[in-house]
Amino acid sequence: MNLAGGSETNIKVAVKVRPLSEKEKLGGEFEVVRIDQNEISIYDPIDVGFQNQNKQMLDVLHRSREQKFAYDHIFTSEPHATVYEHTTSKLIEVLFAGYNGCVFAYGATGTGKTFSMLGGGQTPGLIRLAIKDIFDRMANLDQETATISVSYVEIYNEQIRDLLIPGQSGVYLDLREDPVKGTIVCGVSEHPIDSIDGIMNLLLAGNQRRVTEATGSNVTSSRSHAIFQVSLTIGRNDTPQERLVGTLSLIDLAGSAR
Repeated sequence: MNLAGGSETNIKVAVKVRPLSEKEKLGGEFEVVRIDQNEISIYDPIDVGFQNQNKQMLDVLHRSREQKFAYDHIFTSEPHATVYEHTTSKLIEVLFAGYNGCVFAYGATGTGKTFSMLGGGQTPGLIRLAIKDIFDRMANLDQETATISVSYVEIYNEQIRDLLIPGQSGVYLDLREDPVKGTIVCGVSEHPIDSIDGIMNLLLAGNQRRVTEATGSNVTSSRSHAIFQVSLTIGRNDTPQERLVGTLSLIDLAGSAR
Protein backbone atom coordinates (compact mmCIF):
# COMPACT_ATOMS: atom_id res chain seq x y z
CA MET A 1 0.00 0.00 0.00
CA ASN A 2 1.31 3.45 -0.92
CA LEU A 3 -0.85 6.43 0.00
CA ALA A 4 1.46 8.81 -1.83
CA GLY A 5 0.49 7.37 -5.19
CA GLY A 6 3.45 5.07 -5.76
CA SER A 7 3.52 1.79 -7.62
CA GLU A 8 1.37 -0.08 -5.11
CA THR A 9 -2.41 0.11 -5.00
CA ASN A 10 -4.50 1.01 -1.97
CA ILE A 11 -6.77 -1.98 -2.64
CA LYS A 12 -5.62 -5.56 -2.58
CA VAL A 13 -7.63 -8.70 -3.28
CA ALA A 14 -6.52 -12.06 -1.94
CA VAL A 15 -8.20 -15.44 -2.17
CA LYS A 16 -7.85 -18.43 0.13
CA VAL A 17 -8.61 -21.85 -1.30
CA ARG A 18 -9.60 -24.18 1.48
CA PRO A 19 -8.98 -27.93 1.13
CA LEU A 20 -11.81 -30.38 0.65
CA SER A 21 -13.60 -31.29 3.87
CA GLU A 22 -13.96 -34.91 4.97
CA LYS A 23 -17.67 -34.75 4.13
CA GLU A 24 -16.84 -33.61 0.59
CA LYS A 25 -14.21 -36.33 0.15
CA LEU A 26 -16.63 -39.01 1.33
CA GLY A 27 -19.19 -37.68 -1.14
CA GLY A 28 -16.79 -38.22 -4.02
CA GLU A 29 -16.23 -34.54 -4.74
CA PHE A 30 -12.98 -33.37 -6.27
CA GLU A 31 -11.11 -30.10 -6.76
CA VAL A 32 -11.71 -28.11 -9.95
CA VAL A 33 -9.25 -25.35 -9.04
CA ARG A 34 -5.72 -25.06 -10.37
CA ILE A 35 -3.26 -22.46 -9.03
CA ASP A 36 -0.40 -20.97 -11.03
CA GLN A 37 1.41 -18.27 -9.04
CA ASN A 38 -1.17 -15.46 -8.62
CA GLU A 39 -3.66 -16.90 -11.09
CA ILE A 40 -6.47 -19.38 -10.47
CA SER A 41 -8.06 -21.52 -13.15
CA ILE A 42 -11.50 -22.97 -12.46
CA TYR A 43 -12.54 -25.91 -14.62
CA ASP A 44 -15.97 -27.19 -15.43
CA PRO A 45 -16.42 -30.49 -13.51
CA ILE A 46 -17.29 -32.26 -16.77
CA ASP A 47 -14.03 -30.97 -18.28
CA VAL A 48 -12.12 -32.50 -15.40
CA GLY A 49 -13.86 -35.81 -16.02
CA PHE A 50 -12.93 -35.75 -19.69
CA GLN A 51 -9.33 -34.87 -18.87
CA ASN A 52 -9.15 -37.88 -16.58
CA GLN A 53 -10.66 -40.18 -19.21
CA ASN A 54 -10.05 -38.95 -22.73
CA LYS A 55 -8.46 -35.56 -23.44
CA GLN A 56 -9.09 -35.95 -27.18
CA MET A 57 -12.85 -36.16 -26.57
CA LEU A 58 -12.74 -32.77 -24.86
CA ASP A 59 -10.87 -31.29 -27.82
CA VAL A 60 -13.49 -32.63 -30.23
CA LEU A 61 -16.43 -31.22 -28.30
CA HIS A 62 -14.81 -27.78 -27.85
CA ARG A 63 -16.93 -27.18 -24.77
CA SER A 64 -14.33 -26.11 -22.24
CA ARG A 65 -15.67 -23.54 -19.74
CA GLU A 66 -12.39 -22.87 -18.04
CA GLN A 67 -12.27 -19.54 -16.19
CA LYS A 68 -9.17 -17.68 -15.05
CA PHE A 69 -8.86 -15.05 -12.34
CA ALA A 70 -5.85 -13.10 -11.12
CA TYR A 71 -5.36 -11.90 -7.53
CA ASP A 72 -2.74 -10.03 -5.54
CA HIS A 73 -2.25 -13.08 -3.34
CA ILE A 74 -3.46 -16.69 -3.34
CA PHE A 75 -3.33 -18.78 -0.17
CA THR A 76 -3.99 -22.46 0.42
CA SER A 77 -2.65 -24.06 3.59
CA GLU A 78 -0.59 -21.08 4.83
CA PRO A 79 -1.10 -20.10 8.50
CA HIS A 80 -3.20 -17.08 9.38
CA ALA A 81 -0.04 -15.17 10.31
CA THR A 82 1.10 -15.35 6.68
CA VAL A 83 -2.31 -14.24 5.41
CA TYR A 84 -2.26 -11.37 7.90
CA GLU A 85 1.20 -10.25 6.84
CA HIS A 86 0.19 -9.96 3.18
CA THR A 87 -3.33 -8.54 3.62
CA THR A 88 -3.76 -6.60 6.86
CA SER A 89 -0.47 -5.63 8.48
CA LYS A 90 0.11 -2.55 6.32
CA LEU A 91 -3.31 -1.20 7.29
CA ILE A 92 -2.06 -0.95 10.86
CA GLU A 93 0.69 1.38 9.68
CA VAL A 94 -1.78 3.77 8.03
CA LEU A 95 -4.15 3.49 11.01
CA PHE A 96 -1.47 5.10 13.19
CA ALA A 97 -1.16 7.86 10.60
CA GLY A 98 -4.83 8.76 11.05
CA TYR A 99 -6.24 6.96 8.02
CA ASN A 100 -9.06 4.44 7.83
CA GLY A 101 -8.65 0.86 6.66
CA CYS A 102 -10.99 -1.99 5.85
CA VAL A 103 -10.63 -5.77 5.60
CA PHE A 104 -13.56 -7.95 4.66
CA ALA A 105 -14.06 -11.65 4.01
CA TYR A 106 -16.40 -12.61 1.17
CA GLY A 107 -17.33 -15.97 -0.28
CA ALA A 108 -19.77 -18.84 -0.38
CA THR A 109 -21.19 -20.27 2.82
CA GLY A 110 -18.97 -22.85 4.50
CA THR A 111 -15.72 -21.62 2.96
CA GLY A 112 -14.19 -20.48 6.25
CA LYS A 113 -14.73 -16.70 6.29
CA THR A 114 -15.54 -16.51 10.00
CA PHE A 115 -12.66 -18.86 10.83
CA SER A 116 -10.26 -16.64 8.86
CA MET A 117 -11.45 -13.53 10.70
CA LEU A 118 -11.94 -14.93 14.22
CA GLY A 119 -9.80 -18.06 14.24
CA GLY A 120 -10.56 -20.93 16.57
CA GLY A 121 -8.91 -22.93 19.33
CA GLN A 122 -5.21 -22.12 19.38
CA THR A 123 -5.36 -20.53 15.91
CA PRO A 124 -5.72 -16.73 16.05
CA GLY A 125 -7.65 -15.11 13.23
CA LEU A 126 -6.93 -11.89 11.39
CA ILE A 127 -8.82 -9.79 13.95
CA ARG A 128 -6.77 -10.96 16.93
CA LEU A 129 -3.53 -10.61 14.97
CA ALA A 130 -4.48 -7.04 14.01
CA ILE A 131 -5.40 -6.13 17.59
CA LYS A 132 -2.13 -7.56 18.89
CA ASP A 133 -0.24 -5.54 16.31
CA ILE A 134 -2.07 -2.36 17.37
CA PHE A 135 -1.26 -2.86 21.06
CA ASP A 136 2.37 -3.68 20.28
CA ARG A 137 2.70 -0.43 18.35
CA MET A 138 0.94 1.52 21.11
CA ALA A 139 3.49 0.22 23.62
CA ASN A 140 6.28 1.69 21.48
CA LEU A 141 4.82 5.19 21.26
CA ASP A 142 7.11 7.82 22.77
CA GLN A 143 5.63 11.31 22.62
CA GLU A 144 2.04 10.23 21.99
CA THR A 145 -0.82 8.72 23.99
CA ALA A 146 -3.25 6.35 22.28
CA THR A 147 -6.70 5.07 23.24
CA ILE A 148 -8.89 2.41 21.62
CA SER A 149 -12.65 1.96 21.41
CA VAL A 150 -14.58 -0.74 19.58
CA SER A 151 -18.06 -1.25 18.15
CA TYR A 152 -19.70 -4.30 16.63
CA VAL A 153 -22.90 -4.35 14.56
CA GLU A 154 -24.61 -6.76 12.20
CA ILE A 155 -26.70 -6.10 9.11
CA TYR A 156 -29.47 -8.62 8.53
CA ASN A 157 -32.38 -8.08 6.13
CA GLU A 158 -31.21 -4.45 5.77
CA GLN A 159 -31.62 -3.90 9.52
CA ILE A 160 -28.66 -2.79 11.69
CA ARG A 161 -28.32 -4.20 15.21
CA ASP A 162 -25.77 -3.55 17.95
CA LEU A 163 -24.10 -6.85 18.91
CA LEU A 164 -22.37 -5.53 22.03
CA ILE A 165 -25.53 -4.78 24.03
CA PRO A 166 -27.42 -7.82 25.39
CA GLY A 167 -31.16 -8.02 24.78
CA GLN A 168 -31.15 -5.89 21.64
CA SER A 169 -32.55 -8.50 19.26
CA GLY A 170 -35.52 -6.29 18.33
CA VAL A 171 -33.78 -2.91 18.52
CA TYR A 172 -32.46 -1.55 15.24
CA LEU A 173 -30.19 1.39 14.46
CA ASP A 174 -30.32 4.01 11.70
CA LEU A 175 -27.73 5.33 9.30
CA ARG A 176 -27.32 9.11 9.51
CA GLU A 177 -25.19 11.76 7.84
CA ASP A 178 -22.89 13.63 10.22
CA PRO A 179 -21.33 16.92 8.98
CA VAL A 180 -17.97 15.98 10.51
CA LYS A 181 -17.81 12.18 10.55
CA GLY A 182 -19.79 11.49 7.39
CA THR A 183 -22.07 8.45 7.38
CA ILE A 184 -22.51 7.03 10.89
CA VAL A 185 -24.61 4.42 12.66
CA CYS A 186 -26.74 6.49 15.00
CA GLY A 187 -26.84 5.18 18.57
CA VAL A 188 -24.20 2.45 18.22
CA SER A 189 -22.32 1.73 21.44
CA GLU A 190 -18.57 2.34 21.58
CA HIS A 191 -16.56 0.57 24.27
CA PRO A 192 -13.14 1.82 25.43
CA ILE A 193 -10.73 -1.10 25.79
CA ASP A 194 -7.21 -1.34 27.19
CA SER A 195 -6.27 -4.97 26.53
CA ILE A 196 -6.31 -7.61 23.81
CA ASP A 197 -8.37 -9.99 25.93
CA GLY A 198 -10.90 -7.23 26.63
CA ILE A 199 -11.49 -6.73 22.91
CA MET A 200 -11.65 -10.45 22.13
CA ASN A 201 -14.14 -11.07 24.96
CA LEU A 202 -16.43 -8.38 23.56
CA LEU A 203 -16.02 -9.73 20.04
CA LEU A 204 -16.80 -13.33 21.00
CA ALA A 205 -19.79 -12.27 23.10
CA GLY A 206 -21.14 -10.21 20.21
CA ASN A 207 -20.56 -13.05 17.78
CA GLN A 208 -22.83 -15.27 19.85
CA ARG A 209 -25.66 -12.81 19.14
CA ARG A 210 -25.29 -12.98 15.36
CA VAL A 211 -28.01 -14.48 13.23
CA THR A 212 -27.01 -18.01 12.20
CA GLU A 213 -28.76 -20.78 10.32
CA ALA A 214 -27.92 -24.32 9.32
CA THR A 215 -27.09 -24.88 5.65
CA GLY A 216 -25.97 -27.87 3.64
CA SER A 217 -22.37 -26.75 4.04
CA ASN A 218 -22.33 -25.40 7.60
CA VAL A 219 -24.57 -26.11 10.60
CA THR A 220 -23.93 -22.65 12.07
CA SER A 221 -23.61 -20.50 8.97
CA SER A 222 -23.53 -16.74 9.59
CA ARG A 223 -26.50 -15.21 7.81
CA SER A 224 -25.69 -11.56 8.57
CA HIS A 225 -22.92 -9.13 7.74
CA ALA A 226 -20.86 -8.41 10.87
CA ILE A 227 -18.86 -5.17 11.11
CA PHE A 228 -16.28 -4.93 13.88
CA GLN A 229 -14.62 -1.50 14.12
CA VAL A 230 -11.55 -0.52 16.10
CA SER A 231 -11.14 3.25 16.50
CA LEU A 232 -7.69 4.50 17.43
CA THR A 233 -7.17 8.02 18.81
CA ILE A 234 -3.62 9.36 19.12
CA GLY A 235 -2.73 12.65 20.82
CA ARG A 236 0.66 14.23 21.38
CA ASN A 237 1.57 14.83 24.99
CA ASP A 238 2.73 18.40 24.26
CA THR A 239 -0.33 19.35 22.15
CA PRO A 240 -3.26 17.34 23.57
CA GLN A 241 -5.82 19.35 21.58
CA GLU A 242 -4.48 17.89 18.33
CA ARG A 243 -5.48 14.30 17.70
CA LEU A 244 -5.24 11.72 14.96
CA VAL A 245 -8.22 9.38 14.62
CA GLY A 246 -8.21 6.27 12.46
CA THR A 247 -10.69 3.41 12.19
CA LEU A 248 -10.02 -0.16 11.15
CA SER A 249 -13.13 -2.01 9.96
CA LEU A 250 -12.99 -5.80 10.02
CA ILE A 251 -16.01 -7.26 8.23
CA ASP A 252 -17.27 -10.82 8.05
CA LEU A 253 -19.84 -10.86 5.26
CA ALA A 254 -22.76 -13.25 5.20
CA GLY A 255 -22.16 -16.45 3.28
CA SER A 256 -23.47 -16.55 -0.27
CA ALA A 257 -25.26 -19.70 -1.41
CA ARG A 258 -24.44 -19.03 -5.07
